[in-house]
Amino acid sequence: MVNLFVAVEPKPKGNKQRIVRRGRRGPLRVVNDKSVIAKQTSLVHALWTHRDALRETLRGAVEVGVTFVLPIPGSWPAWKQEAAHRRLVFPYTDSAGSSGAIPDRGNLLKLLEDALEKAGYLANDSQIVGGPVAKVYGRVPGYELSISAKDEVTSFAEWKAYLESEELGAERLALAKLAEH
Repeated sequence: MVNLFVAVEPKPKGNKQRIVRRGRRGPLRVVNDKSVIAKQTSLVHALWTHRDALRETLRGAVEVGVTFVLPIPGSWPAWKQEAAHRRLVFPYTDSAGSSGAIPDRGNLLKLLEDALEKAGYLANDSQIVGGPVAKVYGRVPGYELSISAKDEVTSFAEWKAYLESEELGAERLALAKLAEH
């Protein structure tokens, strides 16, 4: 398992993509907005500075836990800033007419997962099969990450060995309970 903090302010990937055609009859392709590319590039660079935490690119199923630490608004009164720092105030918008100042989890995740792949932590971001996700405020914005490979049964022999160990474990537990009486 790898635990690290990347001190780059979390930004959403957003939906700023457009479809363009190369030439008059060329193929269509999706192009990301330049600001999205800049956000991702800064995160990939920051992840590279922590690359020594992981010896090689992870293969197979991976769990990524992330806490997005968003900056505490300076316009808030001191008591609210302190409460936010202690994680007693949370970043969300409760009105439908939001200006979008607080990014949603999904768009934050998109940018992070793509950056983890581009920085070489993962072979493909589809390897991510789960992990806890949270948004909080903090004095130092960034990403609190925990990345771990998941154990996976890849053959019948492994499956059989697993079942046998489970059965032995249950038998040992039953014997221990009998020995207590």
